[in-house]
Parts: sequence; structure tokens; C-alpha cells
Amino acid sequence: QTLLLAVAVVFVFDSWRGLGSALFRTVERMELEALANILTQVAFIIAGFFLLAKMQTPESLAFTYAAASIAGFLVSFYLARKYVKGLFARFDKKLIKSILSASLPISIAGILGGLMINTDIVLLGWLTDARQVGLFTAAQKPILFLYLIPSFIAGGIFPTLARLITQDQEKSRLLISKSLTATLLFALPITAGLLLASEDIVRLLYGNDYLPAILAFQILAGTILIMFPVSILHNAIFAYDRQKFLMRVSIVGITLNAIFDLILIPVWGITGAAIATLGTQVIVSSAMWHKAKRLNNFSILRALPKIAFATLITGASVILLEQLNLPILLIIFFATLVYAATLFLLKETLLRDLKAILVN
Repeated sequence: QTLLLAVAVVFVFDSWRGLGSALFRTVERMELEALANILTQVAFIIAGFFLLAKMQTPESLAFTYAAASIAGFLVSFYLARKYVKGLFARFDKKLIKSILSASLPISIAGILGGLMINTDIVLLGWLTDARQVGLFTAAQKPILFLYLIPSFIAGGIFPTLARLITQDQEKSRLLISKSLTATLLFALPITAGLLLASEDIVRLLYGNDYLPAILAFQILAGTILIMFPVSILHNAIFAYDRQKFLMRVSIVGITLNAIFDLILIPVWGITGAAIATLGTQVIVSSAMWHKAKRLNNFSILRALPKIAFATLITGASVILLEQLNLPILLIIFFATLVYAATLFLLKETLLRDLKAILVN
């Protein structure tokens, strides 16, 4: 009962804090959202040290999350106080239907997206054994973590994008182009690095027992090239009020993923599950690219040659550094420096251009 109560508290106050985050994005004050998130994490650390020092129990950990959630809500409410003043006085019940009509498809799409991520694991558990599930989960987790990178970019540009779509189509086209290219600025070197150093990375994260997951890890690394720009496409389609398309494409995605899994897992195990994920994402992302291009005829070709060249140089440096038997963390550090230096020498101004659009 105690744990359930703590979880309920976390759910309620995190939902309200999420509402605050949405409000900050609406008024284009993402720095307030960042401040609220930072202070929430600080509260989590302080509460964790205090409560876990007294009692090292599951209840203490649950109370830590609950305390941090409440603190985050209070901080968000305080920072948003001037924006919510007179909130109920301006309430219009006529808007309820239109809001629900607009939000329901995107909510369903979000739920289906979460289900699609877990389809592979569920079907692996059904068709194989626990060891295969463990190996696939190990291969998948670092990739899912890296998916956070484009979400930060997409979340940062969305309020400006939504405004520009209604005010200035040319600027919105430029913003989408620059944002998509920015995601590839990260996706290309990350994918190359994961493919070239996959064995060292798996060994570092999990040890030799998980080396059979390398091939699945390499295949899933390919999804980074797909999913990074998709986060921008998703927001662009949403900003054009095409939520129903996102819901339909999510239904197609989860259906295809399940079909591919049922065909490929019995034959190739976790490798088949990884191929199913990659194939599904190629199909779904292709549909999203086509839809977004019809809505806004953007282009990403101008900056790609510099990014591709810098990625090739970085990949060559990874291969060379691996021949020297350097630790993988040191290889990642030097490869990052090589990539940044190459872009600097090529006078790549993508991020500066993107910042200028957002500021103006």
C-alpha cells in the first residue's frame, strides 16, 4: 500500500509538472523548463541521500521519487505563476471538444509508439528464451538512451516552429531544414562510432558474456540515422495539425513490427528482432518524410557533404585509435575532438544558423 501510494503521488505531481513544461514551451521559455527539471533532480539527490541514509528500503526510494516529484511541481508552479494567473476566469468549456479532438490522436500515437518499442522484447520472450531477451535488451538500451539527443533538439525548436508555420512559411522551411540537418550532425558520427567500436562498447557496458549481442547492437545502431531526424518530422507534422496521420502511421508501424518479428525471430533470434525494428523504422520514417515534404518542401542537402566528410575522418581516426589498443573511453574522447575540429576547419555554421533562427 505504501509503495502504491508513493507511485500515485509521483504520477499525479509529475503529470502536473509536465503541464508546466508544456506551458513553458508554449510561451517559448524553455529555460524555465530546464531550471524546473534541474531543481527537480537536485531535490531527488537531496531526498535520496537523506531518506536512504536512514532506511535502505524500497519504500525509502519510492518516497524519494515522491518528494522530488512534489518539489518539481512546486517549482514549476512558482515559475509559471504569472502565466496561470486568471486561468479559471478565462476558462471556456466550448474548447474542450476541440482540444480533445486534437490531442486524442497524438496520445494514441504516443501509446502505440511505446508499444512498438517493446514489441520485440515481448515476442522474443514468447518465441525464444530469457537469455535472448537479456541479450536484445542489452543491445537496445544504449540506443534508446541516445534517442534522447534529438528529442532535446525537437523540443527546443517546436514552439518556434509552431509559430512560424502560421506566420512565415519560408522561415519555417529554413528551421525544419536546419533542425533535420542538426540531428544528422549528431547521428552520422554516432552511428559510425557505434558500428566501428561495437565490440569494445558492448564489452565495456556488459562484459564478455554479452558479446553475442554485438550484431543486434550494430543493426540497431543503424536506427539512429532514421530516428534522429524522425523526431523533427514528427513535430513538424504535428505543428501542421496532422495528428491523425501520426496515429495511422503508428498503427502501421506496430503491425509491421509484429509481423516482421513473427517471421524473423524464429529464424535469426535477436538478430531477426533487430532487423524487424530497422525495417519497420525505414518504412514508417519514409512515410513521414513523404508527408512532411508535401507539407513543407524543405531541403537538407547543402550541409550534408561537410558532415559526411567529417564523419569519414572521424571513422578513420576510430579505426587508427583501435589499432593502438587504447581504452574505448579514450577513443570516444579523441574521436569527438577530431569530429569537432574537422567541422571547425570546414567552417560549418549549422548550429550557429539554427540558433539565429530561434532567437529571431
